[in-house]
Amino acid sequence: MRALLDKRDVTSNEVLASTNISQSSVSLTVKDMVKQGLVQMSSDEDVRERKVRQTRKGNRLLPKLKNH
Repeated sequence: MRALLDKRDVTSNEVLASTNISQSSVSLTVKDMVKQGLVQMSSDEDVRERKVRQTRKGNRLLPKLKNH
């Protein structure tokens, strides 16, 4: 979620670059966040480049994250 603080949506590679965890951990975390309804995945013209976008539910958590 912190990777989404300043942007509306980010690619999985951008999440990877802004964190200090492995690609497999990013993938698992994003999948879990999708299941929880915190983010959704979408793809633009290039289907290989999937975007992670926060949902309303995830957006409501951002103020709490900014304070920690």
